[in-house]
Amino acid sequence: MKPIAGGAALAFLLIAGLAQAAEPPASYGDAVRWYERAAASGSATAQFLLGRMLEEGTNRRHDPAAAARWYRKAAEQGHRLAQFSLGLMYYQGRGVAQDAAEAARWYGTAAAGGLPEAQFNLGYLYECSIGVAHDDTKAADWYGKAAGQGLARAQLNLGLLLAPPANGTPRDAVGAWVWLSLAAANGAAGAATARDDLAARMSPEDLAAARARLAAHGRDNATRR
Repeated sequence: MKPIAGGAALAFLLIAGLAQAAEPPASYGDAVRWYERAAASGSATAQFLLGRMLEEGTNRRHDPAAAARWYRKAAEQGHRLAQFSLGLMYYQGRGVAQDAAEAARWYGTAAAGGLPEAQFNLGYLYECSIGVAHDDTKAADWYGKAAGQGLARAQLNLGLLLAPPANGTPRDAVGAWVWLSLAAANGAAGAATARDDLAARMSPEDLAAARARLAAHGRDNATRR
């Protein structure tokens, strides 16, 4: 499974940012000029959103290099989505020279700030030895942080990472079954099949323990609400 890229949730922030402006621009053309002024004045939010508009080519020329420059300005001020976006640009080599180690660094900064998409991507890099040394323990830790925030893809990857191989030494079949079940409930493609394949190889005692842990997870979530 590939790392997470920017999508609808990030694009929505363009609209949200306009709604929060003291004097909302009347059009996207006005928005670009408004963001340019606010970004030049040092607003990290404006810098990020201007970078997003430049990356997407929204109402102006598509310019990944300029987008990366604005993302960096916002990222250096601690803007988590800018840190994530800059990491993605380094990972893909868009607007900057491709550099997996820099991608890992910026993902790590955003992940430490609690952004689940960055936590997932950092876990992926550790699992696949991209820009960082291979480390399944760190991969599981970062997947777990994102999975705990409800990110279905992280739940799936964590379940697959914890699952014992078909004819190897067991890892954490109970934990794997729970995370795969949660991923399936959240719509992750392939999670239900992986869960059922794993269940067929589990002992009745482990399967009962997994179901009890899943039920406890549901009760804990209901209590938090």
